[in-house]
Amino acid sequence: MKYYYLVSGLPDIQLSDAKVSPMVEMAEEIKENLSDADANLFSLLLLKYDNENFLAYLKDNNAQLNPLGNLSSNDWEELVSLMNESDSVADKRLMPYIQQFYAQYTMGFPENVLPEDQLAVGYYSYGMKCGNRFLSDWFEFNLNLNNVLAALMCRKFGFDIKTAVLGSNEIAEALRTSGARDFGLGGTFDQMEEVLRIAEMTDLYEREKRLDALRWNWLEDHTFFHFFSAERIWAFWLKSELIHRWEDLTTEKGKTVFRQLMDNFRKEVKFD
Repeated sequence: MKYYYLVSGLPDIQLSDAKVSPMVEMAEEIKENLSDADANLFSLLLLKYDNENFLAYLKDNNAQLNPLGNLSSNDWEELVSLMNESDSVADKRLMPYIQQFYAQYTMGFPENVLPEDQLAVGYYSYGMKCGNRFLSDWFEFNLNLNNVLAALMCRKFGFDIKTAVLGSNEIAEALRTSGARDFGLGGTFDQMEEVLRIAEMTDLYEREKRLDALRWNWLEDHTFFHFFSAERIWAFWLKSELIHRWEDLTTEKGKTVFRQLMDNFRKEVKFD
């Protein structure tokens, strides 16, 4: 389906823009103007907020949830209750990867495995099977990018790469087994050389900005021939997300946040 009017009305945005429209309003407008099939595919992109909300709910069932999520606190209360009663819950609100994650969560993860990482790989794997080439490639790109960054971090600090890399695709297996500088991925992962350069940056704030620029360029490249399709609208949403996460982050505050993240990372990883 072509969306001539909707795509023509999308503003020209850049990663350097200071603000975008409120995300909740934007999500509602996008869903209202897409076909049912395309709106359902768009909802896959919003599942990241359900993941975030589910983890928050598991820690505190009174936690304030992100309104971009598809499910409310009441939904999560009902679904958790159902999952506690049965290993196989038939409820359209419950994504299969959520149910698989919760089964692992209740049994406990190994000490060096973060629940959010396990939930993320389930989400990416689910998205990669959605049947839409653009979205499937986007989910796989993010899985691969995160895995490459994790492997480079482990190599730098002497941590175990095999447990840090998630999933079982070709790139994940190469990261676990190769000792080459680029893990033998120079001809497989198109952004490998750029990621290697970014990973060497010492300014954590600027490094994250460069990674978002990498994501932005991926979206540009993969929608070049999608003029009035749903892919163009989904890419606009994803670009808006990239802008939105930097809206209230000053350079100094950003550096502080990323230093804290790095400190937490070092504390969480156990040396053999």
